Amino acid sequence: MPMSRTIAEGLLPRLRLRSIGRGRKGRQARYDREVEEALWRIWKVSEQPCGKRLQALLPQWLPHYEGEYGRLGKDRRSRVLSISAAQIDRLVAARKTRVGHRGRRGTKPGGLLKTQIPILRRALHSSRPTDSLHCALDAGKGPPTPVS
Repeated sequence: MPMSRTIAEGLLPRLRLRSIGRGRKGRQARYDREVEEALWRIWKVSEQPCGKRLQALLPQWLPHYEGEYGRLGKDRRSRVLSISAAQIDRLVAARKTRVGHRGRRGTKPGGLLKTQIPILRRALHSSRPTDSLHCALDAGKGPPTPVS
């Protein structure tokens, strides 16, 4: 079947890959699906820590995981316990994005929260002697003397 050179060049990479049967490049995966699933479940239950903290928590959480979901084999258990913090982050990262995990964030400043916190302003502008004693104590002048 006659064809032009540009069409043949376009088909060539597809034909070459099919005929060679190349798979994935790089090292073979060290952690299988079961190890990844164990990490994911422990990560969710342990309040979603970063990889470095989860690595330190794994020896404490793994017995509870095995009690709930069944024992891991010796090989898988040793892999879970020897995994690095960076590898934990890489394995959990894909699922984090699907779940919509955004990290730990505290309360952001805003007017609504400020109005809900009561502040006693009268103590700041009071001329009572107890207020000056508290100020003297805070300033490091020693214990207050009783006022009569």
